[in-house]
Amino acid sequence: VSELRGWSRANGRITLAAGLTYTEAMRTPLPALAEASRTVGGPQIRNRGTIGGNLGTSSPAGDALPPLLVCDVQVRVASVRGERTLPLRDFVVGVKRNVLAVDELILDVSVDGDPARQTFMKVGPRNAMLISVVSLALRVDGELAASFGSAGPVPGVVRAPLDAADSFPEQVAAAASPIDDVRGTAAYRRHALRVLTKRALERCLS
Repeated sequence: VSELRGWSRANGRITLAAGLTYTEAMRTPLPALAEASRTVGGPQIRNRGTIGGNLGTSSPAGDALPPLLVCDVQVRVASVRGERTLPLRDFVVGVKRNVLAVDELILDVSVDGDPARQTFMKVGPRNAMLISVVSLALRVDGELAASFGSAGPVPGVVRAPLDAADSFPEQVAAAASPIDDVRGTAAYRRHALRVLTKRALERCLS
């Protein structure tokens, strides 16, 4: 379906179609999403997996979700009843749960065309081809915005003024609600979030 493929820029916004693959997302002008896409699976999965698929599964470990959340993306869905648009933060409501009606299809997501300073990092036994133990996207654009994955039932978002950079890693860790599982303990995930946030701040503010 050609309408669900690719990405475009118009009227100051970037639109990513639901069928945009991770391989294609690596070439978008959204740095954090491009970095996250490089870590998803191997080449075969990146060539077949899509942004819409990550949204639809709504897994807390979905690597595309934190980069999209820090950009305040709007999700557009449609059915025979018409279209509606809602913020991504209102789209995912629980572990692998979202607000899609049974007859709705994800069309695309759109975001402000200015990518600002942003980055993505994750922790795992290796850099790719595994579910994240914890992940983090950071955006710096007049304020600090961080979103984490694999550290709560839904990917969380934390915001703070620029002058709160020193305390921001602790704020991010405190906002998470991780669990103990076979991939890592809750304590380890909180510690990893502090470390990732500090490193992401150094990368974006240097």
